[in-house]
Amino acid sequence: MDGGGGGAVPEWAKIGEGLGTALAEAGFRGDVLFDWGSRVAASTDNSIYQIVPEAVVCPRDRADLRVFLAVLSRPAFRDLSVTGRGGATGTNGQGLNGGIVVDFRRYMTRILAADLEAGWIEVEPGVVLDQVNAALADRGSALFFAPDTSTASRCTIGGMVSTDACGQGSRVYGKTGDNVLTLDVMLIDGAEARLRRLEGPALEALATSTEPAAAALRAALEACDDGAPALKAAVPHLSRRFVGYDLINARPSPAVFDPVRLIVGSEGTLALVCSARLALTRRPIHKRLAVIAYRDFDGALASAQALLAHNPDAIESLDDTVHTLAYQGGLLDGLPERLRTPGPTGKVPVSNYVEFTDDDPIVLSGRLAALEDALRCEPSVVGWHIAKDPAEIARIWGIRKSAVGLLGGAAGRRRPVAFVEDCVVPPANLRGFVADFRALLEGEGLTFGMFGHVDVGCIHVRPALDLADAGDQARMKSISDAVVAIVRKHGGIFWGEHGKGVRGQYLPEMVGPEAYAAFARVKRAFDPRNRLNPGKLVTPEGDAAGLYKVDATPLRLPNPADDADPFADAFRCNGNAQCQAYSTSVPMCPSFKATGEKRHSPKGRADLLRAWHGLVSAGDPAAEDVAEEVYEALDGCLGCKACLSSCPIHVDVPELKSLFLDRYHQTRKRPLGDRLLAELETLGPLAARLPGLGNVLSRLGGPLTARAAGLVDLPTLSDPPLAPRLRRLRVPVVAGSSARPAPRGVFVIQDGFTSHFDAGAVEAVVGGLQALGYAPQVVALFPTGKALHVKGFRRRFLETAKAARARLDALTPGVPRVGVDPAAVLMLRQEYVQAGLAPREPVWLIQEFLAEEAKRGVAWPQAKAGGPPVRVMLHCTERTAVPTAGAQWKQVFAAIGLVAEVPEAGCCGMSGAFGHEARHRTISATLWALSWRKPVTGASGPVAATGFSCRSQAKREEGTALPHPMALLAGALERDGEKCARFSPKIPL
Repeated sequence: MDGGGGGAVPEWAKIGEGLGTALAEAGFRGDVLFDWGSRVAASTDNSIYQIVPEAVVCPRDRADLRVFLAVLSRPAFRDLSVTGRGGATGTNGQGLNGGIVVDFRRYMTRILAADLEAGWIEVEPGVVLDQVNAALADRGSALFFAPDTSTASRCTIGGMVSTDACGQGSRVYGKTGDNVLTLDVMLIDGAEARLRRLEGPALEALATSTEPAAAALRAALEACDDGAPALKAAVPHLSRRFVGYDLINARPSPAVFDPVRLIVGSEGTLALVCSARLALTRRPIHKRLAVIAYRDFDGALASAQALLAHNPDAIESLDDTVHTLAYQGGLLDGLPERLRTPGPTGKVPVSNYVEFTDDDPIVLSGRLAALEDALRCEPSVVGWHIAKDPAEIARIWGIRKSAVGLLGGAAGRRRPVAFVEDCVVPPANLRGFVADFRALLEGEGLTFGMFGHVDVGCIHVRPALDLADAGDQARMKSISDAVVAIVRKHGGIFWGEHGKGVRGQYLPEMVGPEAYAAFARVKRAFDPRNRLNPGKLVTPEGDAAGLYKVDATPLRLPNPADDADPFADAFRCNGNAQCQAYSTSVPMCPSFKATGEKRHSPKGRADLLRAWHGLVSAGDPAAEDVAEEVYEALDGCLGCKACLSSCPIHVDVPELKSLFLDRYHQTRKRPLGDRLLAELETLGPLAARLPGLGNVLSRLGGPLTARAAGLVDLPTLSDPPLAPRLRRLRVPVVAGSSARPAPRGVFVIQDGFTSHFDAGAVEAVVGGLQALGYAPQVVALFPTGKALHVKGFRRRFLETAKAARARLDALTPGVPRVGVDPAAVLMLRQEYVQAGLAPREPVWLIQEFLAEEAKRGVAWPQAKAGGPPVRVMLHCTERTAVPTAGAQWKQVFAAIGLVAEVPEAGCCGMSGAFGHEARHRTISATLWALSWRKPVTGASGPVAATGFSCRSQAKREEGTALPHPMALLAGALERDGEKCARFSPKIPL
């Protein structure tokens, strides 16, 4: 069951060469990828499995897909299998297979048509769920596509159709299949059809139709007629009903045939979806969220039926384990104390999260009043809170959505994994089902977490296993067998939400031989040669032996052999793919947003690093060749650290990149550009002494050096340099023992890049502090090693970091320390901490310090009111590492009487030296256009940027010199001739 990197067998190498040529000659315009990196990046999803395909094909549109299938119908290629892939958020390996993987997320991402009056929108399969609803919101529509998944930021409509996805609120809004009107599909033989509900004349016409897919549809209709009664007898009738090959709803009566119901949930085993027309729902006007705390999880489950009597939209719950983790992580801090304070036994209360919506606020208030009356009579209830504000509701729902990340952060070799995690039973049976499930896992000596949708009886359970251990691998199968028996005992279904995938091996047992034989007839009708996602759900012959097995499918191993392995972080990635989010205003991950390539995401890079590491550990000589592809994938990482902060598992790709580059260059020469960048902190002070001469020499010889080093658009040295600017402000430069405490004193920590190339930003920070009444002292510049870390000079980085920490620790204790550039400050909290070199006292971002001062009620002068809001653009590392950064800047400006706004934005595309490297120039510009151009150029008032690299990018891309936010603050306090120095105590120089 070992997972591996995989390699193309000789036969496939020959076939692949011919396929690539044939596709090109036939006019295929998309990507045909046989490289190791692309294949490995397509070998995992959000499951525990890993299956390496032989090729990845990315069609650009329906015409490309038509060409692809036509070429695959030729004799030389007619045995190749095809598996569709969307956002790869499946938890059961639905989109993993050998053969050819068709990646729809790369290019087929268009919204094709919409009729809001009729209530529908039509999209290509690679469109992301959030993209659909964002497009509707942009049109000013109150409609939305209702199925709500926790992976809405990256799951695709094609994938949702494939698994009949749903989530919170499904009791009211239904599953994906309940909201699909039509599907345009292509069969493996190239036949095309628009599938929709047929009745009356349309159904009668099917009997004599000569359309390409008509014969398949007729055969499927007959299979439904023969198999639906047996399926209805075998599976329980639940809100989270049986899906995929849904004979029952495909043939609800002799007068109706709805083939859409066969395709939805069939996991790409019947046809490839080209587009989907989706039914839209009107958003309710008013929403409330009740948080109801109980003494324990059993009490929360026992209340499900009583809560359902109030007809809420959703009831979600987290067990004791997850609530305790949320409490320890501070996620419950915003709740009233009685809902989060541990009781006499030390246990944190367990809550149900119950949502109500209505268009009539009076009716909604009445429903909540009835709920509260009922809760007063419930002895297991500790207390409750009703959230009304949309921001508070979103924050509280964030507690529920954090469950996977909280569990995934578990330490040790055993980690929570998804393989029995979406069973569904009647809500009335949920309490007994959970009791039996817990007894099973506790009997195995396993820890676990539970969370899910109490209103529909679906609980997600993630037992902690070490899948590198043979005993736990065997335990996974025995637990699966036992859970199937438990779920049947309680009248449920083994697969309630996340599809079947590899777990399809239990399908014959759950539905019985007669219904399963009908499934096989449907499969034969659509895919007689078993080429579409073979081994999943059904074979044309109905032979379950041909299916993937839970205990015989390659695993994505979650642990290296040695717990102390420096690359262990790559093994922690669980494939949740949050790093492949759709929104351009979310920082993670910029390189994926710019390229759309899976290997240029944290998940893809972790996949490649694991596979390379496996080859290195095995002493496989192929590791050297593979290292080149790993290098190429990591080279595209901007080093923004968004993955460290935003990934639920906190996989730190920049740290992995630094480690890899250090090892990679032990046997390879380092590029000139890397060596020059590594020396900037050393050479900068020399050049800064004569900036005019330095810039002249740079203009004369710089282009030649830059071209040789592969660098472009390098910034010029500040002229005048920092020293005379500080003298003008009468601010001392201090070091160690020369740093004397002063009333309201603040140490300002420089960084080499800002001080040498943007001295005005340091001047702004110092001047702004003076304007607010502080006595800033600038700490003498010293190297901190940022470029050394980024480029993998590990030994030199550690030496530099040790020296930098010593300089910081030598400063007078108790005096606040603030940094100028967010990336430099956060390096002290991230890279330095990881290296065990955290400074004795913290260095704050300037707004962190000032916001805390404002909170303490420190008196500041007031700016003259008026004018449009100040717009503050955050550095992407700052945004993700300090989620309160935007609110802090608003608080700081509000404290002097000004309004600030902080728009949501991703990475500007510069990220230190990344955007200055010629090979990254296009990606850098793409990211600026995606995320920063609109908020920078569309502002009605002044715009400032916190990061040096962000200001450099603005100057390059727009010709706009953005100031540091402290420059705007200082300027506002200098109006009417008042000078910053007026508010500053005189400090002798």
